[in-house]
Amino acid sequence: MASRGQYLLRIGGRLEGKLEKKDVLSALGHIFRAPKDGKGVPGRKNTGGWPEGFVLRNYSPCQWDLKVDYPHPDQTMISFRAEIHHTFPNSLYQNRAEMLRHVKWFYHYRQYRWWKELTKHLEEDVNPALRKKFKRDCMLERLWFRDWQWYCGNGGC
Repeated sequence: MASRGQYLLRIGGRLEGKLEKKDVLSALGHIFRAPKDGKGVPGRKNTGGWPEGFVLRNYSPCQWDLKVDYPHPDQTMISFRAEIHHTFPNSLYQNRAEMLRHVKWFYHYRQYRWWKELTKHLEEDVNPALRKKFKRDCMLERLWFRDWQWYCGNGGC
């Protein structure tokens, strides 16, 4: 039986007004571009910036999605979701030593270069760019981290 490890990052924010999707995407720039490959290594903090260091080696994105929608007539919602996974041979018990290294990486995310770069980019570039693009303080909720989850278990595909 195989086992699986996966983690999820969600970032979101709300803007005042029904803003054009193309304008919102241009203000975001390329912050949520898909990684070319995984360079993250548990225990090595500078193995890659955002987004390559966010993806652990031998893991792959099963979901990498940016949406701009309109939950209310006078609001624009930005939602980013990245779900990354890896299937290990053998059971979770047999993989426990290796999997625990990955869980430790997950719980120490603030020490890694990818997180520091992403945080800085959101605070210093993206949120100010949204305000500048629309020439007002349109932020009902700044673009920020919403979820950070880890899952592992037996079974995998």
